[in-house]
This record gives sequence, C-alpha cells and structure tokens, in this order.
Amino acid sequence: MTTRTLGILLGTALAASTAAAADTNPDTPLIRDVRTGYLMNCTFRAIRPYIWKQVPILSGWDTDARGGSWESSPSGFLPDTFAFHKDWFKLTDTSTDHAVILRRRIARQTSGKITLEARFMLPNPLEGAAWQLRDLVQVAVGLVVQDGNLCCESSGHLRPLVAIEPHREYGIRVDADLDTQTSAIFVDGELKAPGVPFVHPVRSLDCVLIKTGETSTGDLFLSLVRVVKGYAVHETFAACVPGGVPSDWQTRGAARVETLRSASGPDVLSLQLNDGNDAATQFPPSTTRTVWEFKLLLPEKCDGAVAEITGPSQGVKIVTADGDFCLVDPQGKHVPLVSNYRGNLWYAFKVLADPLSGRAEVFVNGKPTQAAVGPGGGFRQRQVDQAG
Repeated sequence: MTTRTLGILLGTALAASTAAAADTNPDTPLIRDVRTGYLMNCTFRAIRPYIWKQVPILSGWDTDARGGSWESSPSGFLPDTFAFHKDWFKLTDTSTDHAVILRRRIARQTSGKITLEARFMLPNPLEGAAWQLRDLVQVAVGLVVQDGNLCCESSGHLRPLVAIEPHREYGIRVDADLDTQTSAIFVDGELKAPGVPFVHPVRSLDCVLIKTGETSTGDLFLSLVRVVKGYAVHETFAACVPGGVPSDWQTRGAARVETLRSASGPDVLSLQLNDGNDAATQFPPSTTRTVWEFKLLLPEKCDGAVAEITGPSQGVKIVTADGDFCLVDPQGKHVPLVSNYRGNLWYAFKVLADPLSGRAEVFVNGKPTQAAVGPGGGFRQRQVDQAG
C-alpha cells in the first residue's frame, strides 16, 4: 500500500496583524505583527484581466521592465487562451544593458528565523540571475547564477552549490537567521550550505528581490516564491525534487518525494511511503499550545497507517484501523475520527495540543471531532508511518 503526505505545518501561534492600510511607498517598511504564518505566497497565477492586452501588472510587486518583460501561459485572453490554471510564468530578458527585476516587500522581520522557498527553471544558464533576501537597501542572502552554476554569495565570493541543467526545474530553500546573521541553503531539499554568513550585516529583512542578468539575455521561469516564519516544522515538499527526501528528514525504506497531480502546480509534490517505510523530522521541544496540521491520502484503504507527534512520555497518534481513521487514547484504545474513510481522497488533519492541560482537540477536513487525548510532556518529533 502507499501513503502520501502533502504537507506538514507545526506552529505554536497563529498569524496576527495589527497594521493599518498598506503603505505603497517601496522604500517604507511594512510593519506587521506576524508571529507565525506566511509573509508571502506567490504562484503568479491569473496575472492578467482577460481584456488587458498590455504587459500585465504584477500585483504586490515593485517591477523594473527596462530589460524585457514577463508573461504567463495560458495568457488569459478570451476565448482561446482563457483558463483557470497556470502552465508557466516567466521573465524574458532581451537587453544586454538592463535586467528584469521583481521586488516585493514582506512584513519587516528584526529577529528570529524566516524561510524563503522558490522554484525556477532556466532553458539556458542565465548569467547573473539572482534571488535575494534584503533589507530596504542591501543584500542579506543572495543566490546567483555564475558560469552555469547556482551559487551563494559568501564572504565576498560566490560559492557554487549545483550545476544548472537546462530545462530542469529546481527548488531552493533559504533558512535565514537574523539573530546569528547566517543562513542555511537547500537545493532540491538537500542541504548544500549551512551557516553561510549574511552578505551584509542587516538589522531587518524587508523584501525579496528576483532578477535576470544585467548583461545576459534569456528566460527565467518562476512557479513559486514563498516566505514563512514561526513554524517549528513547515514542510510542503514544494522545494524538493521527485525521488529525493529533504535533508532534515530521516527515512527508513524507500520513502521519497513524488509528483501527484491532484492540484494545479506548483504544489504537486508529496511524500510517498510504501511497504512499511517511515519518515520523521525533529524540532525543538514545545511545552506550549501546539498546532499540528497535515494532509494524508491512501490510494487504497488499509489498516496500519500511522501519523504521530511524540514527546518524552506521550504524544498524539492517529492510525487507520478497521476501515476508520482513529485517535489512539492513553490506554491504547482506538477512538474513531472518520468512520469508513474513503480511499484515494485527501484528508486534512488539524490537532490542537496543549501539554500543560493534557488535552488535544482533533479536526478533520475542518470539522471538529469528539475525540480528545492527553499528550503531556511536550513534543519533539513528527512522524509518518505506513505498515505493510
């Protein structure tokens, strides 16, 4: 049997905002109170009103089109190329004097960690193409294409991470830590550069900048740009590669990331487990109210699938047994969450666990269940198993 897990979110608070209306001045920081949540989640879908014949305006982005333009497919024109999905979005650089530049502000971050995820494809190496996390003036973390390689900027030089293959899509992830002024850089889920010092010391992170090369010409395809903060674990596998596993996950057996086109891209990657495989990841102990979310699909019904969050003494375990999704209570009994669940259907689980009170509430597909359990002792690990 096969288990697919689409994504895992684990946080200790929800996003909050106390800001007034957004300031449209690109040189003014966005001040928001966001403790946990998405600071940006852009897939460049539906960028053009269907009657708009000019170059589309990219809502939320500060743009410089002196070096070329951008376009997506389907273009959105009625009647032949109007659609509700997106095949691709690209920047096209036709100038040897200017780059095409996209810059987007995020809620100002002055401490802690944030994570940038992006997916891109180059038909041919585009010298000087770059992805940056910045304050309002200078670069903190920079990735750049040089000599056919994707490189990171480090201590005044460029450090090659991976050779770029034409027409191959890559996923990149940057974990930037403002407190230590360092970043960890992943390519296709693999940790390539830990502890990279910031290019320039910065007191805040305020924006993401993406550009083509100043003197080179060509296309840069973008399918995802995302920035998140505050999660103990945030994994949607969108920055991974089919056939691989993120470096910060431990697996047993043939657990791997694979494509399952059950949604419009780019979020079509999920973790696939077969024949008794399992996968787990660690996170710092949490003794406060914790939110655990994940999505699970079983192509065929089977008993023995397990998803759990564990602590030193007890955790929360969800299993399949006798054709039901069940919560395992402290006495080891199975408490049904979904009776007679369906195969080949995504189920979204949300667990609100409070170690201090010893209670855990469970929601399935947005609906509360009657099941509750006492986790106790804090949580350290999130794991998915599949019994053969």
